[in-house]
Amino acid sequence: MFSSRLSKLICFSIFLLLDSLSTASAAKSAQQDVAELRSQNNQLNEQLFNTRSTLIALQAEVIKVRIELKNLDSEYDLARELVEVDSDYIDIVNDLKNQKDKLETLLSVKSRLLVKKETELNTIATQIGQNEKQLEVYAVRYGTDIGADINATPMLAQESSHELAPPQSLAPEPRIKQNIQQHSRSEVVVTKETDNILANSRFSATKYSFGEQFPTFIEITSIDQQFRLGVSDTEITVEQFQLFQSETRYRSESQRSGGCNIFNYETKRSKQANSESPGYRQTNTHPIVCVSLFDAIKYTQWLSKKLNRNVRLPTRSEWFTFATPHEMIALEKQNGMTDNCLHANIRDQAFANKFSDDSTEICNDRSIYPEPVKMKLPSSLGLYNLYGNAREWTMSCWDDAIKNLWVCPAVHIAGGSAYFKLNPAKETRGGPDGVSNDVSFRVVYEL
Repeated sequence: MFSSRLSKLICFSIFLLLDSLSTASAAKSAQQDVAELRSQNNQLNEQLFNTRSTLIALQAEVIKVRIELKNLDSEYDLARELVEVDSDYIDIVNDLKNQKDKLETLLSVKSRLLVKKETELNTIATQIGQNEKQLEVYAVRYGTDIGADINATPMLAQESSHELAPPQSLAPEPRIKQNIQQHSRSEVVVTKETDNILANSRFSATKYSFGEQFPTFIEITSIDQQFRLGVSDTEITVEQFQLFQSETRYRSESQRSGGCNIFNYETKRSKQANSESPGYRQTNTHPIVCVSLFDAIKYTQWLSKKLNRNVRLPTRSEWFTFATPHEMIALEKQNGMTDNCLHANIRDQAFANKFSDDSTEICNDRSIYPEPVKMKLPSSLGLYNLYGNAREWTMSCWDDAIKNLWVCPAVHIAGGSAYFKLNPAKETRGGPDGVSNDVSFRVVYEL
């Protein structure tokens, strides 16, 4: 009897020993798999970073080609006019036409390269997401010792709009479309683009689209979670403001009073100028100008109801936080002033040629007045036209002691415009009921 029990005990012990050895072997194999996946993720992160850098460089090349093409268009139009006067200019016209065709071909090639690089980014992000999911499986199966580094913060680039860091969460999620609210004349559809996340060493940012008729927002969160704000990626455009006007029958301050301050080397009041006719050619994608602070607030109140969010103007402090002016200062030191026109529509050589004024930037983007939004490179957070084009209203009184904007005599106006040399920390002031053809606004909402 005793020997039988002893035999069973020995067999059970051997079984436990074999099971333990099998488990240890499986865990060791899993550790090797995890190490391999981490190594692969590191390589993919580096590849993603390099691809993003290439993409930014290509975007800069595309903008340069567009500027050259715009210049050629002007020369071509001038040459055609000269042909009507003197037939000897026909050769010049033909030569310019050939140059224009070559530039258009080059622009087409660069655009295709951009699409290819964007596809590569999505492919790499998908692979990294699959690897992270596998790491999570190992973490659950074998405990936190194996999966402890799964959520390690990925490598971040130095703050620069030329170097976009790999995002903090690279696993792509499907785009989510959800009807939030419907109105008789416009419909709001929100699209969360989690596969288009930007980041620098201080912030992460995700793009949200509410449809073509409404501003696109970049939801920005600081690494320490102290700054959380949705910011429209451009100034409010003519088309977006006119949608508000058509639905509410609202007339802007300049339309009611019949006047706006316009710039023609000197700033003068023009009774003929208003938000629909600011003194220069305007398209639907131009920033809305000749609007007062009160016009801007009325728009935010309407948009709040449309988007079911508390939309408002940014404060001065918020504006200079999301504008990251130190990035532009660093870029200017790194690349020199010749590249300033790639990032901002400013007082440049086109301005100098028109007004015979040499107190300008040395670059030339062929624009004298505010131009359509998104014609320049964005910041590292995906925001456009922060340093030039049009100045922007804030909801901060110049006198800090006055908290009520309705009794504030002068308000902070952030940023520069096409009429100023580049100064990323530029700010001016103006009365809340004042209107100028280089003052616009962008909007924010709290997260």
